[in-house]
Amino acid sequence: MILPDLDNYPVLKWTGFKWLLDRRVPVETLISLTPIRSIRGVIAHDGRFDEDPEGEMFLAFREVEDVVFWRPGSEQIGTWLGRSFALNEDVITDSSTYLFGNLNIYRSPLDWLRNACDGIVILDWMRAFERLRDCPRIAISEDILFQYQRHMQPLHMPELLVITTGKAVAA
Repeated sequence: MILPDLDNYPVLKWTGFKWLLDRRVPVETLISLTPIRSIRGVIAHDGRFDEDPEGEMFLAFREVEDVVFWRPGSEQIGTWLGRSFALNEDVITDSSTYLFGNLNIYRSPLDWLRNACDGIVILDWMRAFERLRDCPRIAISEDILFQYQRHMQPLHMPELLVITTGKAVAA
């Protein structure tokens, strides 16, 4: 499947910028993201974004292999292809992320924007352990700490047997 060409979509209007500024997103952050694209659509049951001219307005964030869509003022987040596990996920493997700091994990795109896009927003917690287990340092928003702790363990562990007197028995 092919990614949408975001350059074909409208630029976020002043009212959208004003909404973000009113919620303490630094103007420098908004300038660095310019042009921010807005697209009308809906998030389907599978978490994928579907364009719909009658739908709600979403902001689009380009990822390496996907596009992440967020509806401001809500918790609605979706992707185009379902490949992205997090918003801004390329910083996870960027060594400069850990040079003088941590990988910051925020609860929402608005929190991420308020903090100059310094970190990630997890979209798919089922993939968190595999994608984050090699990170040297992580700082996380307190309000998602329980969710992080619950998901930061392998999905499957092998059955463990102990060898005693030549026989393997359940541990």
